Amino acid sequence: MKTETQSEKRPEWMKNLNKKELLGKGTYGSVFRYTNPVTDRSVAIKKIKMLENEGIPSTALREMSIISQCDHPNLVKLLNYNISNESILLAYEYFPYDLKNFLESFGSNKNYDQEIIRTISYQILRGLYYMHCNLFLHRDIKPSNILINPETFVIKLADFGLARSFYFPIRPYTKEIATLYYRPPEIILGSSEYSTGVDVWAAGCILAELFVKRPIFKGECDFTQLINIFK
Repeated sequence: MKTETQSEKRPEWMKNLNKKELLGKGTYGSVFRYTNPVTDRSVAIKKIKMLENEGIPSTALREMSIISQCDHPNLVKLLNYNISNESILLAYEYFPYDLKNFLESFGSNKNYDQEIIRTISYQILRGLYYMHCNLFLHRDIKPSNILINPETFVIKLADFGLARSFYFPIRPYTKEIATLYYRPPEIILGSSEYSTGVDVWAAGCILAELFVKRPIFKGECDFTQLINIFK
């Protein structure tokens, strides 16, 4: 069995980093935590596999393009990257929790006051405001794509694989966006012409979730999701 260093040569900026743990796994790749043993600082590295006979996945190109154009305290920072024949490596600043596992770990045994909820919500909306002012849609706002520092409650929007630029007048876009619990009703009903409202709807769902400690709309399919929303 080949080791990581045998199967793929590391870029120079990764030479002093040690792999620690798997943080997440998706359709196109995985995210790992790497740590510098000297400074004890960690980074999150997303490894995206090249598609056979197709090259770089479109989601990876879109993510690199958009995040490299954004600079805001509530958007995760791209620290470095590397493109090889086998994969793309994207190094991001590391946060110990996303909002989903943060709520799962602490939500059931701790009642947050409204000031903390206000702080979290304000930062989510401020990050989205920046994106929208620069004509970018995130299109996949959900707790697992929102990073949080549990001590300072600093928030960072992350995972821009479904993000895209938009223009006026609005033209049709794909309907395959957003996780079901946070998908707005017009998308479920088949609309392909949308703009910033898709992100604002998801942010509103998350705001309510911070209060009740669970998703407010938990449909099993498009139909039951709509029924829950209408109720």
